Amino acid sequence: MTDFTSDDVRIPHADVVRLRNDGKLLVGISKSAADSISGSPELKPRKTTAAAAFKFWIIVALLGLLYSVYLSFTSHWWWFLIGLLALTIIVRANSSANQSNLLDAAMIDADFYERTAQLGGWTYRMDEADADPFFTEDYRLGQDALRRFQAGLRGQSD
Repeated sequence: MTDFTSDDVRIPHADVVRLRNDGKLLVGISKSAADSISGSPELKPRKTTAAAAFKFWIIVALLGLLYSVYLSFTSHWWWFLIGLLALTIIVRANSSANQSNLLDAAMIDADFYERTAQLGGWTYRMDEADADPFFTEDYRLGQDALRRFQAGLRGQSD
């Protein structure tokens, strides 16, 4: 299996769903891309609540931190340490769940999948034979140039 980006292959939504269901394709998204998508009203999925869940848990984490700061002034000073720890745990769990939620949303919302693919947001893991029909022209040209370069190096070493 080989890793590809949205810049290497252009796979229509119907084919992604089919290949994924057949077990021939793994789709991924980076944490930074997922966080950017969930924070942008133009990019977030419209047919699911994935982005709303992300924002909800961020708000919960921030409110928890504020409450712990309040408790550190009105009760024991160390409450803010518990708030910081809780904030860290919630934010990390939320980021991980956000990636999974967006992947699920992409399988349901074709428009969201296509918008994210146009931005180069998806990563794909699949066999080159399965990816061949979907390679972009730039990827094919780059691979041809790489083969010619490698052939030239082999010719020089003889």
